[in-house]
Amino acid sequence: MIASAMLIALTMTACGSNEPAEAPSVADSDKSIVQEKQTDTDVTNILVAYFSRADENYSVGTVEVGNTQILAEFIADEVGADSFHIETVNAYPAGYDDCCDVAKFRLTQNTVQGQV
Repeated sequence: MIASAMLIALTMTACGSNEPAEAPSVADSDKSIVQEKQTDTDVTNILVAYFSRADENYSVGTVEVGNTQILAEFIADEVGADSFHIETVNAYPAGYDDCCDVAKFRLTQNTVQGQV
């Protein structure tokens, strides 16, 4: 879960700009008032993409929605973003221990092939 939160934070910061913000001038103060009023209708270009697994969870039994999905949808709602659930081509097993075994195997295979 910590790794998922870090991935989401990294994704959110990767969409930011490296340019420093300019200090508003007196002439800009009128513009900022108008912009504040328009924020409800403005379109955002933010996407929260996440991978989350439901099924058997090691501490609470079977869950319908994964922890990362809950967090990602919360973040998307808070910032007014769209969300996208990344899904695997081949589904992970529903059992927690079996899923961990497959994930470890895939990780070692990708590491050996230089894909991580």
